Amino acid sequence: MSSHTVRFCRALAVTPLATAPRRLASGSTGRRLHGSQITRQIQAAESVEALFALHSRHCKDGNDITLSATWMQLGKLKQRGGKGAPEAGLQELVHDTRRMAEQRKLRSRALSNVAQAVARLSKNTDEATKDLLGELARASAAKIDEFNAEELAHTAWAFARVGLTPPALFDSIARAAGERIRQFNPQSLATTAWAFAKAGHSAPKLFHVLASASVASVDQFNPQELANIAWAFAKAGHPSPALFDALAHASLASMTRLTPQALANIAWAFATAGHPSPALFDALAQASTTRIRLFNPHDLANTAWAFAATGHPSPSLFEALALASSANATNFNPQALTNTAWAFATIGHTSPALFDALASAAAASIGGFNPQNISNMAWAYATAGHPSPALFDDLARAAATGIRYFKPQELANTAWAFATAGQQSPALFTVLANASAARVGDFTPQALANTAWAFATAGHPSPFLFELIAGAVLRSIKLCKPQELSITAWAFATLGHPSPALFDALAHASAARIGQFKPQGLANLAWAFATVGHPSPALFEALAHTSTARIGDFKLQELTNLAWAFALADIDLPETCSRQLLRSCESSSCDAIEYLKQLHQWQLWNLERGAALQLSNCFAKRCKAAFVASQGRPSRMQRQVQSTLSSLGFPTRSEVITSEGYSIDIVATFQGVEIGVEVDGP
Repeated sequence: MSSHTVRFCRALAVTPLATAPRRLASGSTGRRLHGSQITRQIQAAESVEALFALHSRHCKDGNDITLSATWMQLGKLKQRGGKGAPEAGLQELVHDTRRMAEQRKLRSRALSNVAQAVARLSKNTDEATKDLLGELARASAAKIDEFNAEELAHTAWAFARVGLTPPALFDSIARAAGERIRQFNPQSLATTAWAFAKAGHSAPKLFHVLASASVASVDQFNPQELANIAWAFAKAGHPSPALFDALAHASLASMTRLTPQALANIAWAFATAGHPSPALFDALAQASTTRIRLFNPHDLANTAWAFAATGHPSPSLFEALALASSANATNFNPQALTNTAWAFATIGHTSPALFDALASAAAASIGGFNPQNISNMAWAYATAGHPSPALFDDLARAAATGIRYFKPQELANTAWAFATAGQQSPALFTVLANASAARVGDFTPQALANTAWAFATAGHPSPFLFELIAGAVLRSIKLCKPQELSITAWAFATLGHPSPALFDALAHASAARIGQFKPQGLANLAWAFATVGHPSPALFEALAHTSTARIGDFKLQELTNLAWAFALADIDLPETCSRQLLRSCESSSCDAIEYLKQLHQWQLWNLERGAALQLSNCFAKRCKAAFVASQGRPSRMQRQVQSTLSSLGFPTRSEVITSEGYSIDIVATFQGVEIGVEVDGP
């Protein structure tokens, strides 16, 4: 016997025997049994040992029917809890099966049955299993035109189940199934679709005819078949609106008979396929909420993900999912933990207890997190605004360890999440900078903008990375959306990273699409160009025109940034904008120090130019007080300079506030004249 055959026997958990059963001549029993008689005896065998003895004794008298019956009965005995099969007997069965397959003595029914039995019996797809199934695949492909609909479906199922999907076999099944689609009953339709989706074998023509046939017979599908075919079409990514409409209608009629797994799979399928069906999701929500205690971790996670992915609100369902998931969090695998956190963050359903339970479970299984799990988990907690420093520390270590396996989108999402959560992790950002720099050419415009935003928000300068981001944005500037343009400008301005060529391109691209910007984007764009001091008259003219036309859409924060930016750029803010700003300031409680400071500077600029529009005296005083209070403390160098001047006999004062509210580092008196001294710069 080959070593592969021996390993196959071990894969089926066989029990070795000291000696193999002796093959007896057909005449040893005193009479020759017919094939049907042998088959009946095989089907009546009550133990694996008896089954193999029958096979050994009557092998020469048997045919493909008896061989098939032996495999099928072996599966039944194992399913009943029978002990491990004797190794020698199984070796003989495997040998005879391969021989008959090679000699093309197995007909379609036998090939299909044996493939099913091997698929059900095999614990893993080792080389021996692959060898046997490979021979069965070649024999099946050669005789595919002899297969009926049921045999085609079951053969595809068997190979998909073990993860062995020979292209030639699946191509031949797809062709034959398409030709015989009218012979397929609902079970065969669902089984075939499931098998091709599971195998990941592209067969658009087959899925097209499967869809048409399924629509025609959808009322005959049982609940499990409805779930399976929905899952299959979603998994295969084959669009079929008519089929999903029919499945939605049939699923609604079968709702009370759907199992928890079927409920979860149907929800997952419709969400993955992007097929809206509000009535179906309402019914799924009600049915799932009622039976939530019967859901396993996989079902819970898939259901949460599906409802979040479709944006279908169902507070009662998410409350039930939160309770059940919290109680079962320790049984969730990394993918289920991540999907659940992502779902609750995406749908915006607050559940502190659940996020605490997920964080605790994630800490115990962090070693099993892949890059997608790490980035999505971080994204979920940042989006939900749920503080979990310990989890972020674990995620940071896991990300740093496996950073070379991260895709560009995962790098960008991870950086965004840590920055949004305000989680300080300099070591991680250094690693992210290096990894992103190496892959920056593969980043989408959105990933480039989010990465720049993250490093700026985290206050982590990375000149080398920003130079590369600038170059990448310049190359893809025509593909950038308005929000990406404004975010990129904001990030470079915030970190003070000079890039004249980038800002020229940003100005040109933004001015050309200025009408597509939201008020926040307009304000951020103006703020960024003013902050870096990059002159762009055409852009500011476009900003002024668009802001005036949409002034009613601006929030106070956005108006303040806009006014400050125009003042810093020494460009007149349109009167309409100024009046709206004054009305907003006087009618709202603006307490943010940063905005009050900006308004004070805008007021000073207006006074300098003699503008007619001014802040009210009361509000102007509040703005000035905020500006003065924000002045810095004397630095060490400043104190040393003041001490030196004093030792030379010059009277000095530090941090002298001018009438405008600005602070002068040192004022020294020389020959009766006060002289201002700036030590650390303006």
